[in-house]
Amino acid sequence: MTHKIQGVWSNHWRHYLICAVSACLLASCQMPGSAPTGTFFPDPNQRKLAEAAADGNTLAMSRSLAAGVNVNARGNYGMTYLIWAVLQRNKPSVQFLLENGADPNLQLAEGSELDEIGAGAGNSAMSLAAMLEDSWFLRAMLKHGGNPSLVNSTRSHTPIFSAMFSMRSENAKVLIQAGTNLNWQDCDGMTAFMQAAAINEYELAYVMLEEGADPTIKNRWGNTVVYFINLSVGRTLPEGTRWREKLVEKLQSKGIDVVNVH
Repeated sequence: MTHKIQGVWSNHWRHYLICAVSACLLASCQMPGSAPTGTFFPDPNQRKLAEAAADGNTLAMSRSLAAGVNVNARGNYGMTYLIWAVLQRNKPSVQFLLENGADPNLQLAEGSELDEIGAGAGNSAMSLAAMLEDSWFLRAMLKHGGNPSLVNSTRSHTPIFSAMFSMRSENAKVLIQAGTNLNWQDCDGMTAFMQAAAINEYELAYVMLEEGADPTIKNRWGNTVVYFINLSVGRTLPEGTRWREKLVEKLQSKGIDVVNVH
């Protein structure tokens, strides 16, 4: 039993740390400049639009689109102009691209250069926006067709996982309000509800339960959210403890037995 628990926990946190490292790279102000535009957009016409997007030069972007450059053209590793603008945190460019038909759901392919800038395979403008502190980016994606339940084709996470891995609880709430599938299970069978409990985000977990998260779902090791609630005993700050107690009360009112919580 001990071996099983350790295996589950180490596997879970390995995935968490991989995503957390990517989120830290994404949060670095120097990250986008670590790779030149030409690495992802070798075509001169594409590069011109990408450089304009990085600079927030909407006039130059308009000229590129008028000249026939496709707003959803893909560069190396599946890079898009919208993703490039998100990586640069350039709001005018993001807004311009979305208003001109940029698809926030297109995903990146494999590429070591992507990993170096914290934008690994399977990420989209949606998932990257979910990692950013400023919720404006995520709200903009959702307003222009962003799928709140978009599945990362590589890691099988949805944007709410990206938000939680980056400790962006506000973004997670935005996605819940947008109707994200709270019962989606990633490749390990984890749900966003389990993930929230695993990282002691109990206020968020409570909101998820209120919005329809299923507490009976099991991950690949046969554990439900109760397993993660019990793992946090003695490791939660007072405010988190208060929300955990509310969550436990809510679960018990639904007939879910939670032991060893206090």
